[in-house]
Amino acid sequence: MPTFPNTFDESTHILVPTDLKASHAEHLIKLNMAGYDVVAGLRREDVPALAEIAAQEGTREYCPNDLKRRWGDEAMAEAKLAKAGGSGVLRLVSQKNGNTLGFGWTGHIDDEDQEHLPMCENIFALRLHEASRGKRLGTTFSRVIVAGSMALWGARNVGLATWASNTPAVRTYLSAGAELVTTKDDVRPTILRGPGKFQYENHRNDVRLYMQFPWSAK
Repeated sequence: MPTFPNTFDESTHILVPTDLKASHAEHLIKLNMAGYDVVAGLRREDVPALAEIAAQEGTREYCPNDLKRRWGDEAMAEAKLAKAGGSGVLRLVSQKNGNTLGFGWTGHIDDEDQEHLPMCENIFALRLHEASRGKRLGTTFSRVIVAGSMALWGARNVGLATWASNTPAVRTYLSAGAELVTTKDDVRPTILRGPGKFQYENHRNDVRLYMQFPWSAK
C-alpha cells in the first residue's frame, strides 16, 4: 500500500539516479544533463511557485480546480496534501536559478476515476510552467514523476485522466508510455479571465480520456 505525504515537508530531496530503477534512471539523467533537478517533497515556501502555474491560462482552461481548490494558496495545498491518503509532489527545478518549471503528483485513485481505470491503484498529474514550452520536458518529467513516486512512496499501477482537446498533454502522456484505456463524453469546467482580475466559470463539451502507464505495474 503506497504511503504518500499528507502534510508539508520540512526539507526536500533532490532525486538522484540511484533512487530509481536502472530502467528509469536514464530519464532523470537526461533532465540533469539539460540543467534540471527533480525535487521530491513540498514545503510551505514552495506553494507560491505552484500557485503561479495554477494561475496560468492553460491551467485555468483545463485544470481550474488547481487554482480554486488544490494549489492556489497555502491553505489549499495543505488541505490537498491531507486529503484521501496524501499526495506525493515532485517539482522540476532549474539548476541555474532554482525556479520551478513544472510539478506533478501522484496519489490514491478516487472511486470515479477507478470506475474507468479498474486496473489502477494510483493517479498521476502533471503541470508545466509556460516558460518550459518548447523545451521538450513534459515526456521525460512525466516518466520521472511516476518512477520517483514508485521508488519513494510505493506507487504502482498508475493511471491518469485528461481532456481530448488538450492535445499537447495527450501527446506527452503517450510519449511517456501511457496507453489509452477508455473514453467518456463529458463537460469540463474552465475558468476564463474577464475584465481586470475578474474570473468567471464556463463549461465546454469535451471527451475525457482515461490512460494508464503499463510499465508502472512493477
